[in-house]
Amino acid sequence: MAATFNITPQQINAAAERMETSLRNFVQSENRIYAATEGLRVQFQGVASDTFNQRIVAYRNDFRAVETSVTQFIDFLRTYSAEAVRKENDLASRAGQLSTGTR
Repeated sequence: MAATFNITPQQINAAAERMETSLRNFVQSENRIYAATEGLRVQFQGVASDTFNQRIVAYRNDFRAVETSVTQFIDFLRTYSAEAVRKENDLASRAGQLSTGTR
């Protein structure tokens, strides 16, 4: 038997808002990591420091990919929610146009 979910557009929008807040925190943390890495680069010179910095910088593309994917999912949630509301309103409007069986 298939599971069913009862989720409202408002709940979907609230989830998108929470995800957006988490994404902002993620990006801020990422920026702090790279700011700290630049600070280390200035303070410490040498092969070990350069290797460390190169490794950290190599994750930048991964962080950007996460940011892009989450942003796209947030956009999907908002689009889906808006479409669900639009369809519900359309159905309610059409249902209101049905005859009641009386003349």
